[in-house]
Amino acid sequence: MIKKNLYSLFAVLFIFMIYSCAKKQNLETQQHSEIPESVLASIKEMGFNTKGITIMKDGYIVEGDIFLPKSSLGKATNSSNLIIAKSEQYQTYNLVQNLPRTITISVSNLPAVYSTAASNAVGRYNSLNLKINFQLVSSNGNIEIIGFNESSTLLGYGGFPSSGNPFNQIGLNTNPVAFGTNPNVDYITSVIQHEIGHCIGLRHTDYYDRGYSCPVSWDEGNSYNSADIQNFPGAIQIPGTPASAEPNSLMLACNNGVDRSFNTNDIVALNYLYGYPTYTYSFRVTTMSNTPTYYGLILNGTHIAATISTPPVNTTATYVYNISSYNPSSTLVVKISSGYMPVSATANANGSTVNGVINATDKTITFSNLNMSVQNGYVSIALKNYGLD
Repeated sequence: MIKKNLYSLFAVLFIFMIYSCAKKQNLETQQHSEIPESVLASIKEMGFNTKGITIMKDGYIVEGDIFLPKSSLGKATNSSNLIIAKSEQYQTYNLVQNLPRTITISVSNLPAVYSTAASNAVGRYNSLNLKINFQLVSSNGNIEIIGFNESSTLLGYGGFPSSGNPFNQIGLNTNPVAFGTNPNVDYITSVIQHEIGHCIGLRHTDYYDRGYSCPVSWDEGNSYNSADIQNFPGAIQIPGTPASAEPNSLMLACNNGVDRSFNTNDIVALNYLYGYPTYTYSFRVTTMSNTPTYYGLILNGTHIAATISTPPVNTTATYVYNISSYNPSSTLVVKISSGYMPVSATANANGSTVNGVINATDKTITFSNLNMSVQNGYVSIALKNYGLD
């Protein structure tokens, strides 16, 4: 559960974790004593810290803002660690499956500022063009944002996916003690954005050492060895990421109370988990006589290299071949030398347009019966990219 804590009259620290202030310690100690040892053992076995657990109606809040339904206790999790930098990792649990897909989010019985914040958070995720697209709906969303009123510094909670689906609920504390009497929409946006991260499988970036972002240091899990991150079971090093951690990850356990969005490493991690593949396509014309193996491309009248970048996701890019001085044929074959195939392709020559026949096995696109009788002209090929075969 997200909570905030007062450390002096002059500084307020809002934190994404159970980090008790004095007025909450007795309550949490009492709650912990009420939790059966078998439940604590299950939570520990799942890799979560058993400090500061809060009892909810249908489950438990662990590590500040992670809701564990009672039904999930004792069940195995499918966990991996994405090593982004020497001290920054994203542990994942039971990721969302059946991609690409749209996940709907609804806001139930909350003031307008929460709906605005939810819309902003959805927009931030969708700007990344992931395989998961979020859509705000009026009711019955796959993820429902609800309110609870508790006179404490607890801000909110989310949970992890199960059965390939995102966790179905985000709770936000509507008591003025949490967000104040005039909640800041940007800060609520950041909180919702953080909880959506949990709902699609992201754990806190600094789960292995809360001292990275919080005033005190205690590990969320129980088997991590920070001195040996490369040999941590399930760890995945993401190539090309920086050698040192960035301090402003959205998924850090603690926040200083400001609007925080994705940093560079958050985007790297989300694209690794849910991004469309980015490939380069090399084109080889195989059915025009008297042509070199690669004769290059003409794009907007400028000669470019034979290897070009994949067009952006959900867009169509048009590439122009100069067929001047070559003996044209009515059939054109474009060879994709590596990567995924586009979902559709068309070619146009001298006013005739033909849909390409895509063969994912040999990675070719064949255009038949093109009107290429005029040598002194161009043929254009349009590729639509969804990043899928």
